[in-house]
Amino acid sequence: MRQYQKLIAIIILVFVIVTGLGIDFAQAQELSLQANNQNDAGSTNDTLTILGVVLVVGLTAKLIDSLRDKKAYQTHLEKGQQYLSDQKYALAVTELETARDNKDTKQVRSLLQQAYIGKGQSNLESQNYNLALSNFKQAQRLKNSQEVQELLQQAQEKYQQQHYQLALDYKEQGQLTAAYQEFEKVQRYGNYLDTNQLAEQVYQKLKQLKLKRLAVLDFEDTTYGYGNLGSKVASLFTGELLAKNPKFIEIIEREQLNSIVSEQKLSDASGLVDASTAQELGNILGVDYIVVAKILSADVDTDISSEYQEEYDASEGEYVDKKIYTKKREAYTQIIFKLLDVSNAKVVTSRTIKKTAIDSESYESGGDPDLISENKLFDEVLTEAVSDFADVIYQKYEI
Repeated sequence: MRQYQKLIAIIILVFVIVTGLGIDFAQAQELSLQANNQNDAGSTNDTLTILGVVLVVGLTAKLIDSLRDKKAYQTHLEKGQQYLSDQKYALAVTELETARDNKDTKQVRSLLQQAYIGKGQSNLESQNYNLALSNFKQAQRLKNSQEVQELLQQAQEKYQQQHYQLALDYKEQGQLTAAYQEFEKVQRYGNYLDTNQLAEQVYQKLKQLKLKRLAVLDFEDTTYGYGNLGSKVASLFTGELLAKNPKFIEIIEREQLNSIVSEQKLSDASGLVDASTAQELGNILGVDYIVVAKILSADVDTDISSEYQEEYDASEGEYVDKKIYTKKREAYTQIIFKLLDVSNAKVVTSRTIKKTAIDSESYESGGDPDLISENKLFDEVLTEAVSDFADVIYQKYEI
């Protein structure tokens, strides 16, 4: 009798955990094995019996979940249909997307497309062409029908007309930055009338007014552990900024910078730049700003640690302690960046940026995890650091 009481208790426990907490079948199986190992009988027949019961319970739980999903799908589907019928398209989209999360069917996709089309058409009527485009694109992802293509084309034309007129108005008012931004919006969907020509005219005028010329000096390296690291990181920064394809930021080529510095017998090291040399360098180089930086730390470490973890050994039918090793590689850096105005040698903006990159893997005795190489991980963390400051410069001066 005692044996059956234990069996029933285990079944109830597993059923409650499976249905109430959503534990998966594999975990339930392990739980039942653990419970069975702890009872006095420990017989093979009891274990098989419990496993069979747990299998049934697990399948029952899956069936219950499936029924719940089906009910939720039907509820949200019906609500979505009602909202769609009432032309409440935003609410219809919310309900139908939820229904689709529960069950992705042809019916719900068709209704969802209708809801997005309805939202887009409402946006067209209210002249919110950007939102109209967004909704029609969502409808197109569901089904690229002829109707959706025509609506997209209509929304694009309306969008271009709207922003083209705004650009002309701003241009006439002398608001060149706003005009250029509007022309760029028009160009997102190809040329429209004389947009390309007018945008180029505005750009050339803006370039004369807003172009900023930068010189990037070799960064000061206080670590002294990786050769000419200051020059390498300065080059990485230049590359990251140029990769953003700036139109109103110009960087002096490193070769040109080195040539001028050598001819004038000046120092191109960030650590040797003060107020007077910054102004002198700026005048000679013909730049508006100088980027300097100090590398406070930069290194990469590899460490191996170990710990014992309890794991179930199916062959032994019990839990055993296994020694697990973890190999961890960590690269880190801390850099102080500064942007100097050569007209007065004042710091325009400054950032202290810290970055860490980690790769690790656990393994058993005899294993040999293949981690990212030290050089690659080191370059990754340096690139992340300079990319952050490149973003600062880009956002500050790019339109």
